[in-house]
Amino acid sequence: MTTTEILLALGVGLITGFFFRSHCLGGGILLTPMLRLFLDTPKLLALATPLPVLFPTAISSSIAYHPRTTCGLQTCRIHAHRRDTK
Repeated sequence: MTTTEILLALGVGLITGFFFRSHCLGGGILLTPMLRLFLDTPKLLALATPLPVLFPTAISSSIAYHPRTTCGLQTCRIHAHRRDTK
């Protein structure tokens, strides 16, 4: 990688992190297109890059919200059942 590519990659990471923290946007929503547009990353690699961060975040959020009963498993089952019967 050249110095320009490294600086561009750092810029993409900073922009993604800024919007994630300030606007509550998911990193994958911004990171995948930015990797494709600015760094010319192959599609599969751009799609797979945010996954190691998204899965642990989703699991820890589920564990944190479950005791608060803000989103119960019964609600998820109802939505899944409705989707399957359509």
